[in-house]
Amino acid sequence: ALAAKCTIISVNPDGTYSDYRFDPSFITNPREYSHGAVPLFIAARTPELAEEAIRYYMKANNVDGEPRRLSLAA
Repeated sequence: ALAAKCTIISVNPDGTYSDYRFDPSFITNPREYSHGAVPLFIAARTPELAEEAIRYYMKANNVDGEPRRLSLAA
């Protein structure tokens, strides 16, 4: 997906999102995957499609509001 220049994001349950970053801690603790601790992963052709997918996710989970990008501190 990265090679195809897709938008790759991690989405939190509240609809906030940020660029996807690999978290190596999941390799040492794979149980995290089964307990819902991993944010939703979206790969979309454009940022607009990614936000549309987030809106559907939020609607399906009865979350009010709009998707909101989080800025990561450097």
